[in-house]
Amino acid sequence: AHMDPLTAVGNRRRFDEQLAIEWQLAVSRRGSLAIAMLDIDYFKQYNDTHGHGAGDQALARVAQVLEQRIRERDCLARYGGEEFVLLLPGASRTAAEAVLERCRQGIVELRIAHPLAEDRLWLTMSMGLACCNPTPEQTPEGLLKAADNLLYQAKAEGRNRLVSRSF
Repeated sequence: AHMDPLTAVGNRRRFDEQLAIEWQLAVSRRGSLAIAMLDIDYFKQYNDTHGHGAGDQALARVAQVLEQRIRERDCLARYGGEEFVLLLPGASRTAAEAVLERCRQGIVELRIAHPLAEDRLWLTMSMGLACCNPTPEQTPEGLLKAADNLLYQAKAEGRNRLVSRSF
């Protein structure tokens, strides 16, 4: 009930539960928390061209690479479609950016051909990272929304990149 059967990473339910736990821990300990939204660039075109079977294989390979490059305490989940979410408890912005850059580079290194991705030959990933030291006045939903907005900014700025901000 907590795993996505296609990608073998956590599902949205697992993420939501872990976010609630880590948020409370960060508030009580005055620790840091980072959330990243990750989206495969031009995935609809990939699926339309190569078929859903190939799309499913690509999703599984991407999830495997992400899982290999995150820290042991991090929580990776498939958020929906070609979108993943990553919870990085205790991570500074700099540390979270380093994890995500390893992930982004790992996706490129998969060399999954995607000639319809406008200016690229390979499948790539855009990422939005929001970091904070949670307070009782803030909400986890606010940090998640901030990460989502930063993801859209990464896509608007050219894709295959990370955009981050501390709050």
